[in-house]
Amino acid sequence: MKVMAIAQNISNTEPGEEDVALILQGLREFKQDSRTEEVYTFAGLWAGAVICNVDSAEELDQYLQLNPVSKFIEWELHNVSTLDERINTLEVLQKHRPAKRKAA
Repeated sequence: MKVMAIAQNISNTEPGEEDVALILQGLREFKQDSRTEEVYTFAGLWAGAVICNVDSAEELDQYLQLNPVSKFIEWELHNVSTLDERINTLEVLQKHRPAKRKAA
């Protein structure tokens, strides 16, 4: 399953020097992990998003919680699909919905 994990800083303070070192380590770990498809940061914020591909909720939990950045952030999770997958789903839905009758 493909998941977008949005990271929000859990404190309103800027990380200290040691914290920045852990965040750098965590970002590098995400970059090197084969399950990571993309990592984005939000300009001007201590926040970002990771798009990953995992097989289960348990694997997702481990992927996120074992990364050092989890010490500083709260995750908001969303399953995602490609535009082509969404179009396919809508076409299937369209075929299975009964046609609406026009009012007389």
